[in-house]
Amino acid sequence: MQVSRPAAKPQNTDPILYCCFTIVIWIVLLALYGLVFATSPLNGEDFALSRLAHARSPYGSLSWIAARSLFQIATWNARVGEQLAIFWMEMPTPWFVAANVLTFALFCWCITALARRSLAPDMSAINGWVVTNGLCWLVWPRMEIFFWRTAAAEYLQPLVLTLLLVMAFVIPDFRRVLVRNHLLMVLILICAVLAGASFENTPPAILVCLLPYLVFLWRHGGEGVKQLAAAALAYTTGWVLLMVAPSTHIRSAYYHTALHLPELSPSVALARISDSWRELFLSSPELLLVFLGCATAAGLMRKRLIITFPSPGWLLVSGVLSFQAVSLAPYTDARSFVFLWATLLVFVVSFFSSLESAGYARTCRVTVFTLGLAALAFGTGVYGEYARFADQANRRIETILETKGARPCITGLALPVLTTQATPRILANRDAWVIGNLDQVDAYFGCKVLIN
Repeated sequence: MQVSRPAAKPQNTDPILYCCFTIVIWIVLLALYGLVFATSPLNGEDFALSRLAHARSPYGSLSWIAARSLFQIATWNARVGEQLAIFWMEMPTPWFVAANVLTFALFCWCITALARRSLAPDMSAINGWVVTNGLCWLVWPRMEIFFWRTAAAEYLQPLVLTLLLVMAFVIPDFRRVLVRNHLLMVLILICAVLAGASFENTPPAILVCLLPYLVFLWRHGGEGVKQLAAAALAYTTGWVLLMVAPSTHIRSAYYHTALHLPELSPSVALARISDSWRELFLSSPELLLVFLGCATAAGLMRKRLIITFPSPGWLLVSGVLSFQAVSLAPYTDARSFVFLWATLLVFVVSFFSSLESAGYARTCRVTVFTLGLAALAFGTGVYGEYARFADQANRRIETILETKGARPCITGLALPVLTTQATPRILANRDAWVIGNLDQVDAYFGCKVLIN
């Protein structure tokens, strides 16, 4: 007599399928990022920080990089990002593309880790990667820091260095790894110096918010307080070196003269603050709306969400302070808001990550999956805009190279202005800079160029 066995319960494969699909979406988005960056042409200040490609020896490239970088540090811009731009644009293009894809992947990882205060590679981390990547396509205020070569080196790469330093302070398991590995600790100290010398407005804002947390760890017997104090000192050292560099004062004096700025007074300070806020709202409406929506929902759900110190809201304070410090600059450039944008993104990703632990797993997964698909669709359109812009730019470059040595290059080669239908959020057309600095473009090509 055979005894019938109860039928085995069917295994729920939904989480596994969801995990696989989201990882695929993230990989495709990352590949799309690389494709757009590789397509993006030389644009604006790229011509000032690089030279026309020739057969180069490794020694010749390094000596040129050193000379060009020292000249830039002494006469115009000592920021680390400026030197990175000089370095990467001297390297073979595939190297720069690979380095920037890795940088963008690190950026997504840093934002997700800060949002979760953990490095654990679980489902929440995968959700965070997709949300971060997707929002960078859909609502990041200035995509030029992702796809324009100069801006990627000057802003995205130093921003990642800054986020790595912040992670050492606020993520316990990351700090634990650093404290127990001397080589990694040395690397984070180097990152701290470089990050400090990358932005004038950001280090004081970060230190104001992180030093109280350092005191908090010291009072509660937290691990790695001495190492974090050393990192804070290294970060401060980098910032001081940047601020005392002669080129920092040269550039500031130039803009004060060129823009006919009056001496600082209460009325001038109020006008600069107003200008900064206006530029923030004009440049960042999509990200601000998403942030306000998540902040409102988090307020309504505050009893179900787990909040730890320092919370993403606390980190956001440093972002606001770094943004407000821009008011002390001679003019307002939206790219100087990058750390504020990053802290807003950390808050949004933190909200999405907390939904699953608060009992909204299905809602969270549907939202993340939809966001990833929307980013893929939007990113395809972004690629189209860059491809059309690149076609114009590359044809113009080919015309110049074909004419080198001929009479038009001596008397003046007339070329058309580059145009794009893309919004400034998506693509920064820096042809106005080219028109205003034709002497540097002429030096790049060895040809007299006229843009009309």
